[in-house]
Amino acid sequence: MLRSAVTRVALGRTVASKQLGASAVMTRALAVNTRTITSLSRPAIARNQRAHPLLSMLRASRTRSYSDTVFDRSKPHINVGQMPQTREHLLLAKQVGIKKLVVFINKADAIDDPEMLELVDMEMRELLNDYDFDGDNTPIVSGSALCALESRSPELGVEAIHKLMAAVDEWIPTPERDLDKPFLMPVEDIFSIAGRGTVVTGRVERGQITKGQELEVVGFGSPFKTTLIGVEMFHKQLEKGQAGDNMGALLRGVKREALTRGQVLAAPGTIKAHKKFIASLYVLTKEEGGRHTPFSDNYRPQLFVRTCDVTAVLTHKRGPNGEDPENMMVMPGDNVTMQCELLAEIAVEKGMRFTIREGGRTVGTGVITEIVE
Repeated sequence: MLRSAVTRVALGRTVASKQLGASAVMTRALAVNTRTITSLSRPAIARNQRAHPLLSMLRASRTRSYSDTVFDRSKPHINVGQMPQTREHLLLAKQVGIKKLVVFINKADAIDDPEMLELVDMEMRELLNDYDFDGDNTPIVSGSALCALESRSPELGVEAIHKLMAAVDEWIPTPERDLDKPFLMPVEDIFSIAGRGTVVTGRVERGQITKGQELEVVGFGSPFKTTLIGVEMFHKQLEKGQAGDNMGALLRGVKREALTRGQVLAAPGTIKAHKKFIASLYVLTKEEGGRHTPFSDNYRPQLFVRTCDVTAVLTHKRGPNGEDPENMMVMPGDNVTMQCELLAEIAVEKGMRFTIREGGRTVGTGVITEIVE
């Protein structure tokens, strides 16, 4: 029986480790040629050397239903188990709406003591519970992706990969598609195709769209309307797209220069761009990978929501008569209500979640409670 497509998001310490895990899954579980994997992984690694490739991946997959966490335990002289970024990875996963995880403890062939693996398993379950995942029941599989690729130690290699995929099938539910709401798709990438026009790609967040329907482009400037004249998924031309699809949308009469990552395609009149809102904000502690020091008014981090990032100015929410709050300093670990003013208008709605980052690290998460303007 065929299931609906489930998108896999790998959370891990290094790009190479996640690439190796993906290679093992596709090669051993799906019988894909290893030479193809190698040729594709090299440019992928080169492209992902950015400030935070995980955040970019999660922003683009904010409504996906699961991920698998890859523990990199590569060398005896480094700490075995959770790495410093593991907490940040789980926080980001929870923030963007991932509900279930399957954990793969990689490079188990490098550890001779089985009690060490049991300890890593216990620590991981405790950490999952700390971030409101079901740590007691989440499948955790130990193995070695390299053993699978090199066809050695089958109990740690091929058999472990098969066990991992069986856990995914059993633990991960079929994703729910939000089809009843008006169409909305965040813009992820933009391409100009000679002889055809401009194509934008992204994952449909909600609703359905059919060729010939009118769309509105919202964010980073005045909104404008266009018409959808083509839908493509996995190199196939289709008549419509719906929530959960990763699709390319061919737009009529739109130049590439008029579009930018972070805008949204939406049913006309269903969403507006805003520049100022009130948000409930949680500031990460030093132990969670956040700031070591407090901040005050006019703090300027980068705000990430959907596929866009924009500079925000954070100020305290004043009282009804404009009076200042009792404490103007925001400490790591605080839950605080603040006003966020963006340097550009973007499509946001009440109840949306976002992440704020500074200097290459996540420093807080929040939810929009009120639109101001």
